[in-house]
Amino acid sequence: MLSKKDITSATVIHLAGERHVPGIELGQRDLHLDELCKHCCAIANSGGGNIVLGLTATTPRKVVGTAACSNPAEVERKIAAALKPAVKIEIAEIKHPQGRVVVVIVPPRAKGRAVSYEGAFYKKAGGRLAAMTFDEIARIVPEANGHWLDQICVAGLRPAEVIRLLDVGVFYRMSGGSWPEKEGQIMKDLANAGILAPAQDSGGFAITRMGVLLLAESIEECSSEVASKRFTVTRYKGTKKGAGMFQRSYEKGHVPYFDHMMTSTLGQMYNPYIIEGVFGRVIEFVPHAAVKELVLNAIIHQDFSSDGCAALDVYDDRVEITNPGEVLTGTDRIIDKQNSRNPKLLRVMQHLRMASQAGAGIDKVIGILEQEQAGPLEVVSEGGTTKVTLFHKKNYGKMNRSLKKTALYQHCVLKHLAGEMMTNGSARARFKIGTKNRITIWRLIKELVDEGKIKPSAENKSSNKYASYLPYWA
Repeated sequence: MLSKKDITSATVIHLAGERHVPGIELGQRDLHLDELCKHCCAIANSGGGNIVLGLTATTPRKVVGTAACSNPAEVERKIAAALKPAVKIEIAEIKHPQGRVVVVIVPPRAKGRAVSYEGAFYKKAGGRLAAMTFDEIARIVPEANGHWLDQICVAGLRPAEVIRLLDVGVFYRMSGGSWPEKEGQIMKDLANAGILAPAQDSGGFAITRMGVLLLAESIEECSSEVASKRFTVTRYKGTKKGAGMFQRSYEKGHVPYFDHMMTSTLGQMYNPYIIEGVFGRVIEFVPHAAVKELVLNAIIHQDFSSDGCAALDVYDDRVEITNPGEVLTGTDRIIDKQNSRNPKLLRVMQHLRMASQAGAGIDKVIGILEQEQAGPLEVVSEGGTTKVTLFHKKNYGKMNRSLKKTALYQHCVLKHLAGEMMTNGSARARFKIGTKNRITIWRLIKELVDEGKIKPSAENKSSNKYASYLPYWA
């Protein structure tokens, strides 16, 4: 991002030779005030930046001049008044030999305040204007007071009281460390992880909400706010939401109680597994490893500023894992990348060897489902909530067409992440079906291509038999 003192004729010459400069929009020859306000709103919400007017849109760029912002001070005043809250932009003019160039300098929005223009909130997405989602706007509000997880729950504690309230032993055991002899070192290790924070007024040590959520011996004793975010398990009768057989929220923090929580939950599933063959191979109707990974994912990536908590609902034919907050990358990209809205929580869970890298957990789940020839992962992210569904194991013949296409798209992404490409043969192997189904699989692939979900690779385009495919975004 350029400041006013950086803007000279030499700067313009440099920018004209660049294809892309982070934080700077190049090639806008002219913008009317309405469009300029929208772009300034989006740039402020996206971290600040510059708009350069008076260059050609294509490279190599040329200076062609612009008549925009003929009265810079007046335009600055009008934009500041139009954006809510007001954003103090600056406009710099450069009199270049080939024409007048204008640079609009847009600062980032204030903490906790999303910027709007005429009631709409804009952002930059891939260089284009886009409307911010309600979920994105809602996440900005808590910034002024810091992250929800960083807030203090219990303050003024002596080291012995901290050790009584938290399961410090599991913290060291899970991270592979040994319990230090000195209490001061224990307090330092917990503070470095974000479990403790300095108490502002009362002195002593203070436990953060993240510390309570992860390590509390009794969440309720430490914080009623954190108690409302405890992971909840509900077992329903049959296949529809109605009268529950039981509902349970666990009292201890997630780290010491996770294995027990998952064991008792998976045991509540209807026919959790069957025995196949003379050698007694155990086949889980819903792969347990996939359920565990998805529960961890929901706990780590939930939106703590929203109402509700991460939860698992068990039905006779499926399990559903939900969490507050929509997927930040969109459901099509949830396999290959996922931005974490709680990076500090993710780092602590990685330190405790309970979590993968951001986004790595979902491709692990898809891999498990493929290995078991299970149904695909169904992901719905809307209305401020994300829900993923795992169905009881279904073979190819029992999947509806929509599930088959979802499975093929996920297979295509997994192949791409492994440096390979999906083919008709690999798709049939995914479903454990023979060559007689080749035409059926080809039709499903063609539908995905027509829908824009996947695309043919540059190799073997002339042959359906040997064609290979990539995700549309690859």
